[in-house]
Amino acid sequence: METEMKKKTGSSSLAFLTGMIPHHESAIEMSEEYLKYAPEDAHFRKLAEDIITAQTSENEQMKNMMEDIKSGYQTDGTKEEAYLKEYDEMMEGHHSGHGSSDTQDLDTAFAEGMVMHH
Repeated sequence: METEMKKKTGSSSLAFLTGMIPHHESAIEMSEEYLKYAPEDAHFRKLAEDIITAQTSENEQMKNMMEDIKSGYQTDGTKEEAYLKEYDEMMEGHHSGHGSSDTQDLDTAFAEGMVMHH
């Protein structure tokens, strides 16, 4: 996923969208896995369902935006480089605090995973 988020496109807008789509796909997959194993009365069942619905729709919107941008954008490598530099710095800090969880509770594991994801 991270490789997809850092592809050079010549456009900071395309770079952003290229990163957000796999980010959303990851949240959708996490939610689907949670729902596969969660009991009907699970604490986060509605949240997981809402994430799937919202982020699936947002991915379609972003894919359409990408096509619109690709059909008539001008590259700006300087802005893209600046965006990707800040992105790298953010991700470095974002991943540094993530260890593995020792929780045995499905709801807690899902919540921790979503917090780390965001």
